[in-house]
Amino acid sequence: MRRRRPRRRTGHKETIMTTLPITATTQPELHDNGLRRLELGGWLLLLCLCNLGLLANRPTTQLMFDPAAVAAGQWWRLLSWPLVHVSRYHLLLDGSAFLLLLNGLREESFFRRCGYVLLSAAGSLVVPLLLVPELSRTGLCGLSGIAHGLAAVSALELIQSTEQDPAAGRLGWLLLAGLLFKTGWELGQGRVIFADWHLGSVGHPIVSTHAGGFLGGILGFLLRQLSGRRKTCRNAKQTLN
Repeated sequence: MRRRRPRRRTGHKETIMTTLPITATTQPELHDNGLRRLELGGWLLLLCLCNLGLLANRPTTQLMFDPAAVAAGQWWRLLSWPLVHVSRYHLLLDGSAFLLLLNGLREESFFRRCGYVLLSAAGSLVVPLLLVPELSRTGLCGLSGIAHGLAAVSALELIQSTEQDPAAGRLGWLLLAGLLFKTGWELGQGRVIFADWHLGSVGHPIVSTHAGGFLGGILGFLLRQLSGRRKTCRNAKQTLN
């Protein structure tokens, strides 16, 4: 009786099977990256529109925060003031830091990232209103306070990952300590650290806006953790029932 030779495997089927999981895992990442690029593009567009006057070296004062103007009914200044800058150098400095920090956040939810921005902006405004009487004379603009808030969130995200990545956790503690020292030093001295190093005009910096943004970012992160724990407890109760 003639024995049949076993057919050699070509490996074609195996190749297909091994590539499928890779494609499945990269699809959400590609989707998230696309949303991130769209989000950053939207912020960049807003920055450009709010600073068109800088093409002629004229800041858009109609969008800066001015307590008297807000009291007179110009409520939009409460939203637009962080986007306005006094010079192209100021815009480049604050805008690049803001976009880089926003893009570096580990938070996956677009709405929570926006929450971090809004709470950092609120802190950047509320603290100067409480501590700086001359704010009614100088006004307020710029993204530096929000950038400090996002930096605080990034530090806390790194600290949160200590168990998975101890080196990242140590970096997070170092960053948080550096931010705390910087904002505290600025409040004590009444001026921005490395103020003499600037290569262009940044207006009249209100140092308490950095401390306010820092506190707002920390508050946003703590609220995020509290919300996550409540959701976990609620799901656990539903499972037990």
